[in-house]
Amino acid sequence: MLDITFPFTEEEKKINVRLGALYNDWSNELKKVWKDYNDTEFEEFGIFPNYLSQNLKILFVGRESRGAGARNYIDILYKAVRHEKTVAGKHINSNPFWRRLLKVAYGINNGCISWDEIPDAATIADTFGETNGLSFAFTNISKLNNEKADEWQSDWSKINTFVDFTEKCSQRYFMNEIEIINPDIIITNNINMCGVNRRYFIWSERYMCPIGDDVDIYCLDLIYKKVPIIDTWHFAAPNKKDNDNFYEPICKAYQYIQEALK
Repeated sequence: MLDITFPFTEEEKKINVRLGALYNDWSNELKKVWKDYNDTEFEEFGIFPNYLSQNLKILFVGRESRGAGARNYIDILYKAVRHEKTVAGKHINSNPFWRRLLKVAYGINNGCISWDEIPDAATIADTFGETNGLSFAFTNISKLNNEKADEWQSDWSKINTFVDFTEKCSQRYFMNEIEIINPDIIITNNINMCGVNRRYFIWSERYMCPIGDDVDIYCLDLIYKKVPIIDTWHFAAPNKKDNDNFYEPICKAYQYIQEALK
């Protein structure tokens, strides 16, 4: 359960209530269709405080949690990022996944400023989720935790099994989750593998990408708007450069699809 002292606005609290009900229904349905399902492994995601005040509401989509062991990802990660500046035993500036999340989100929300103008991750984290600070939404495709935290590979068998059984449920839970979060842009962590992308999203269109090999561009139809999706490298990927392989291609892709959607 989310810490009630987190600085969510009243409208954000309503979003949290809707997400909580969705995740509860999702888990309960999985019990009915998946005989080996363990509901204690189900992890909830959502928005960080002051998400609705951002210039651009960003939803990051990962694959799976790694050794978090938490019922609510937002609860444990907000405390880790905002107050402890440490995630998975690494300082926020040395944790590639969270360093890139924070810096990419900050840069895009400030008009795709140059990489050199973006503060370090720890400085951004000082006001993360606070009034006038950075915020975004986060979820994983699989809501089940990968306990093999000492191995870097994603557990694609577990991810795909979760997606398989979710597809057997009566509701379109993946899309409902996104519609409640209602992002302006979705940035995904190299989920264009094993066909998961086409099962997780209902694509309206894939765009020919003139940006290069670091991104793929899609567009998702929500109820009231079209939302650009940029699939890039996993944010924890080794041997990739923060600006060259992530930030600059993402900014170019976003600018490109904004023009295409006009």
